[in-house]
Amino acid sequence: MKDNTLQLPLRVLVVDDHRDAAEMLAMMVGMSGATTQRAHSGNEALALAESFRPHLVLLDLNMPEMSGYDVIKAMRQMPCLNNPVVVAVTGWDDRWTISKTRSLGFDRHLTKPAEQNDIYDIVLFALARVQAGKSMLATA
Repeated sequence: MKDNTLQLPLRVLVVDDHRDAAEMLAMMVGMSGATTQRAHSGNEALALAESFRPHLVLLDLNMPEMSGYDVIKAMRQMPCLNNPVVVAVTGWDDRWTISKTRSLGFDRHLTKPAEQNDIYDIVLFALARVQAGKSMLATA
């Protein structure tokens, strides 16, 4: 049996206006050993990101009032965040959407419904970035 426990604390912010979807995604991420927080709107995500300072953000694109596109633009301008991995989590998998997410600075694009293996791979990707950042600080 594979051990899915992370060696470093990883903070993950799950953002989805559908509460059940956010809860399910947070549960899947939590199975890897990461600490999760959930937000159900763009404004809530920005406020929570400032205090929680996530290493990884799983961000729904289609939300009322503030889209995931607007959220990532705002997050990338927040000096308190240390360049978190941001993943678009959406039902849209067309070329235009994927191109737009890349151009706005999303690190990955995940099509709903998310599979546990895909979530685990994204968590490992984020963890590798965190570890690389810590090792660069140690050598500075």
